[in-house]
Amino acid sequence: MSTYIQLVQDLHREAGISGNPPTSVVGATGETLRLANWIKTEWVKIQNRHPNWRWMRSSFSLQTVAADDTYSYSDCTDDNTSSAITRFSRFLPDGFKIYLTSAGVGTQGWLTNIVWDDFKQIFKIGTQVDSYPTFVTFDPANNIVLGSKPDGIYTVTGDYQKSPQVLSADSDTPEMPSQYHDLIWLGALRRYAAYESAPEVWAESKAQYSDMMKHLDANQLPEPRFAVPLA
Repeated sequence: MSTYIQLVQDLHREAGISGNPPTSVVGATGETLRLANWIKTEWVKIQNRHPNWRWMRSSFSLQTVAADDTYSYSDCTDDNTSSAITRFSRFLPDGFKIYLTSAGVGTQGWLTNIVWDDFKQIFKIGTQVDSYPTFVTFDPANNIVLGSKPDGIYTVTGDYQKSPQVLSADSDTPEMPSQYHDLIWLGALRRYAAYESAPEVWAESKAQYSDMMKHLDANQLPEPRFAVPLA
């Protein structure tokens, strides 16, 4: 497991930079700031490489309000932190469930996901009667929208994808599995090699990076789904 400052120190060492490695990124200037920014940028780049990394997925719960069908991510509580979601990319449409809170989780059932345009034609026209929601969609602002409007307090559960973690403090630790943390300084080392016009360093770091990235992809991307054969 590597912290932000340890990754900067790894980059300093592997780049063969003279002098003592940095001891903090706080208030960094000059070369230390450049190294720290390369590490920070590379970590965000890795997180943005795929929209469905497993480590960036988390579960949430939501308490509805009677007669209110629309909820933003900030209305939802992350199951791991027990606090409102702060880092949000998108809701994952599969696996939304619901139950009347007063009736308990034993009455839980599935919500059917439909696309926004179809949802509007069903639930956003004329006069609607509030009732037990059975459908869910996501509006253009990426809010959860329930149909019908709930007639009471319900508990909705599902999964969402986090937005990228940005490193700032010395002790910040990248959230992906620790065995792949070297990817961050390897990617940053390519930036250093390009900056210093060192093609041999760039080529070697690229080869190591590509090999480790294949293993990360295999470990942290969902298993592929294959379509059912046509009859």
